Amino acid sequence: MGSVEDGSWDPAGMGFLRLDHETRQIFSAFDTRFFRTDHIERSITSASIGYTPWLTDFDKMSTWLILQVEHVSGMKDELDIIPKVRLFKDNWFVELGCTLDGKPVGHIMWHFCTPTPKIMKAIIGILLALICLTSLQAAPDREMTVKATVHGMVCSFCAWGLIAHFKTETAVMDVHVDLGRKMVMLREKKGESISYKRIEKAVVASGFKLVKVERSDEAFKDAQK
Repeated sequence: MGSVEDGSWDPAGMGFLRLDHETRQIFSAFDTRFFRTDHIERSITSASIGYTPWLTDFDKMSTWLILQVEHVSGMKDELDIIPKVRLFKDNWFVELGCTLDGKPVGHIMWHFCTPTPKIMKAIIGILLALICLTSLQAAPDREMTVKATVHGMVCSFCAWGLIAHFKTETAVMDVHVDLGRKMVMLREKKGESISYKRIEKAVVASGFKLVKVERSDEAFKDAQK
């Protein structure tokens, strides 16, 4: 089960598949992850290839150069190319990189055996601190754009009725209707979000049918082009 933004619950499914092959000098991997409910479908698929020009023993630092291609679909659709450097030694590795448009990417992994109670408490403390930090940063500090595909809109008079409905929503700053693309675009306020059910309620109340909802950090003006 998965919780939607207004507190109700929908059946949800998640899946993951990973395939990889590695020699002492060449690394390749493919993985795909998906999440789906009645209202949301999201997937992340990536392929990576890596090479190390230096052969090292287990107890020495190993350096890998990796190129990853990642496709994200669902609430937003984008393709990223990510050059990365992976450093690992003994039972840990650090991976750092950056997409071609400047977004940083990083991973840290530590492989460990059954820890002592003292180490386990330290691990739990670190995890709780990370969870708290993530929660504090969870609300987006930027305006988000919602694109709702709506069937049944054929004239500007129809559009004004729908705009009037959405302008009563406290989370919505601005509304734009594109009759040609059968789409309603909503500009959300920073740190606020309108739920799928609120969008569906406004569309149905205006006499139309909601087909799909997508949310992204695309600028509101750019979404109108």
